[in-house]
Amino acid sequence: MTYPDLHPRAEYRLLPLAAVDSFVSASSHGNPNLYPGERPEDSYMTDGTQVYGLGVDIEDGRLQFTLATEQGEVDADDYLRQQGVPTMRDRIPVLAFGANVSPSSLKSKFGKIGRPDGLVVPTVYATLPGHDVVWSGGPGVNGNFIAILYQGEETEATDVQVGINFLTPEQALVMHATELAYDLSAVEVEVAGQPVRAYYYVGVDNVYLRDGRPVAIAGVKAEGRDLPASTTGALLDELLADQATLQPIYQEYPDLADVTDSDGYIRYMRDLLVKEGGAARLALKRRMQDALAVSGHAKRTTTDTDQSQRVSWANPSTLATFGQQERGIHHNDTYLLPGQHIPAWPDADARQGVLRAVGRHLSRMRDAEPRP
Repeated sequence: MTYPDLHPRAEYRLLPLAAVDSFVSASSHGNPNLYPGERPEDSYMTDGTQVYGLGVDIEDGRLQFTLATEQGEVDADDYLRQQGVPTMRDRIPVLAFGANVSPSSLKSKFGKIGRPDGLVVPTVYATLPGHDVVWSGGPGVNGNFIAILYQGEETEATDVQVGINFLTPEQALVMHATELAYDLSAVEVEVAGQPVRAYYYVGVDNVYLRDGRPVAIAGVKAEGRDLPASTTGALLDELLADQATLQPIYQEYPDLADVTDSDGYIRYMRDLLVKEGGAARLALKRRMQDALAVSGHAKRTTTDTDQSQRVSWANPSTLATFGQQERGIHHNDTYLLPGQHIPAWPDADARQGVLRAVGRHLSRMRDAEPRP
């Protein structure tokens, strides 16, 4: 198999903003304290090597996307067609509000595909009124808190900046396999004043509370924000200093009493994985989150999205694409895994690992009690 050359040909040369690796992230640097990672100021497209500015405009009531070249602006679809990859209208819009806004995180995530064309991702910035991006109600299995999209009385006047990753069905499959801590739903956001409906990953964990209020993620832009903001490291340091909350956990994990800062906790979780496996880390995550909820430092998240619209983690090729939005997004309730239509991956083990991860999630969803 031959793969398309992702770098512009002679007819025009894209003007890069920066190298992908200049945007640090938790996955690219192996440090969960860097979550959710650095991101460009404005909408962009990445090919896994460089980051290019992505212009967004309205023409005749429709969104138009452009890329800057040495010869001037060109239509983004022209570039995508030149590279032999799906155009904007053929891609699945998926909301990004945590690590998935960072180009280096996307490079790490879609590197599993093992082909250069799998690294091309347009990311369009959008505004979500009445919401904010806040920290989960406890550290996860890697030791860091994760992003939760939150709506409540505290966010009525907040307009938070989010991204939309425009994904191929193959990329959507990989995204599903890396977002097992979330459910899949849909939400409407504003892009250049135009409504765009995108799929998004609904947090199923609690949200963290400081003095009864959620804590926003520092570095995520928002207008009218009324919540305090913090980094994951600072929040974890705050939690580890709360002896009253953690005292019951020390009875089960006595060595945890010697951990005093976020770096130490991350090392503790890594050691726990090596010594006792993933199930032990998951058990501690749940124990920490339960303790925070009991002590009043966490609560269930809320959102105004119609939860009856939650969708199955179905075959991504059946999900509506961006070009189909004018007819509305239709959810597919079948439990099917992509099969032969997925192109070959140089790393067959990585492909099978992704399929197994999504398959396990589908099995859990089938066996789970219906949500109220």
